Amino acid sequence: MMAGRSAASSPKRRPAPIRRTSAPWDPGRPGWPAHPDPSRGRIPEHNPVMTTLRDVAKLAKVSTCTASKVLSGDTKSRFRPDTADAVRAAAKKLGWTPDHRARSLRTGKAGAIALITPGVSNSPFSNALIAAADAVLRPTGTSLIMAGGTRVQGALATATRLAEERRVDGLLVMSWSLLPEHVTILKGLGLPYAIIGGHNLGETLPTAKLDDAAGIAAAVTHLAELGHRRIAWVGPTHGGKDGLITERRKAVHRHGQAAGMVVADVEVPVTGPETRNREEVAAAATAVLAAVQGGLDATALICYNDLEANAALYALHSLGRAIPRDISVIGFDNVLAEITWPSLTTISHELEALMQAAVGMVLDSSLPRQVLVTPRLVVRDSSGPAPA
Repeated sequence: MMAGRSAASSPKRRPAPIRRTSAPWDPGRPGWPAHPDPSRGRIPEHNPVMTTLRDVAKLAKVSTCTASKVLSGDTKSRFRPDTADAVRAAAKKLGWTPDHRARSLRTGKAGAIALITPGVSNSPFSNALIAAADAVLRPTGTSLIMAGGTRVQGALATATRLAEERRVDGLLVMSWSLLPEHVTILKGLGLPYAIIGGHNLGETLPTAKLDDAAGIAAAVTHLAELGHRRIAWVGPTHGGKDGLITERRKAVHRHGQAAGMVVADVEVPVTGPETRNREEVAAAATAVLAAVQGGLDATALICYNDLEANAALYALHSLGRAIPRDISVIGFDNVLAEITWPSLTTISHELEALMQAAVGMVLDSSLPRQVLVTPRLVVRDSSGPAPA
């Protein structure tokens, strides 16, 4: 405070009035904030009015009930394609988004499904699996909740908690490491569920399975047509609680022998879920190196999955083998197969078809309880004619 002047005598300064302007945004003007929407040139105004379902119905010229059913993904009702398109276009134009809290209170449903993935790892296949589940659920307005863990017990504990808290309406369960006693736990949760896989769990459970043997048969036929007569299975020869390893290996031997081929095994040790990606690739590369250096005379390899097929490509390249001129390689998954060198011929899991079937079982009890999905052989550059 200055001497000789009291606080009472100090002139009061009024705050400068707020000036409103519709002038274009000027990044060089002092005091102007960074523009939130540079493409428009003006600061966009906030519209506090929430678009309602009634607004969408009015614009689409349908009833509110019809708009609700279309936007909720109602699978039991049938609408003309142009009606459904008009409702979705109106919702997009008006910026309508569902009020999940209101829907939950009205229907008594959580609006979410959990994907139970015991032993899930950050692998390309796991990521593709999650993406497929999300792609199938998104149009229905249902959210996806992940419930993973390195062990099946941890994943089931998460599923139990979600069920008790009523945070999910159903469960999608990957069959990795799943045993009959684990299915008993699932049944006790009181929620609809579908198992993806489940080769060792019998035929009475709700399952969406891939016909692995059909995929292997297509791969063997492809190699036979290319003149191959000596092939090898690259993968575990035993182990795996879900029966998948045994089923694929037996299919290679069965269909190979039926085609008049000599079938060998290049055994890759089973790795644990905590280190599956890193150790599986290293183990497969080591196994292929040892087999080829030890005199393996197969002209084509059929691998347990794409990870092991990639490891086989690496091992063969390091030995100076040209692919597919000297030896062909086929994988199983169709995940990142286009970016290998050469691009990988592989058996596609058709993950979206699997997820579509599984989600249908959870959301609609009238749909079939067991679905067998046929895989697809995707021929790329890693398979070619047998060497002379």
